[in-house]
Amino acid sequence: MLLSSKYKSYLIFAIVFFASGLSLNLIAADSVNSRKMLGKPSPNFFLPDLNGQEVSLGKWQGKLVLINFWATWCLPCMKEIPVLNTFQKRYADEDFQVVGIAIDNIVAIKKFTQKIPIQYPTLIGDTQLVLKFGNRAGALPYSVIIDQQGKIVEIASGMLTETYLQRTIEKHL
Repeated sequence: MLLSSKYKSYLIFAIVFFASGLSLNLIAADSVNSRKMLGKPSPNFFLPDLNGQEVSLGKWQGKLVLINFWATWCLPCMKEIPVLNTFQKRYADEDFQVVGIAIDNIVAIKKFTQKIPIQYPTLIGDTQLVLKFGNRAGALPYSVIIDQQGKIVEIASGMLTETYLQRTIEKHL
């Protein structure tokens, strides 16, 4: 049975409407979950870097830390990396540290970093860690800012802008 173009349009509209409503509900639920984490101690982790060395979040204790979850296949993540490089360089002397956590495999990450240089530590994580930091929707990029006392003070889902970073870093340094 073939559908007329009128019914195809209705069907496409219904699918898009349902899917967008579902994703808005996931984003809203994720936002509520993230807000519950603000002011709480950050989960600790031990993750391998690109050389296989285990690194703990505690390595940056006493600094303002921006943890950025990303993946090699994520276009907004790719666009965000140069901005994060800039802010890492700008605020490195003021006890600010960007830490990238790639949700991907080591081969893809190494190949990616040959094309797009990352000037801050890159660790290899997984979806379980993203969940521990409040990202139930699984959206990338996803960033968490941890203050000098180890508490989560900001959570952002999506690509970070220079304006947001400038305002947020200045607020917490």
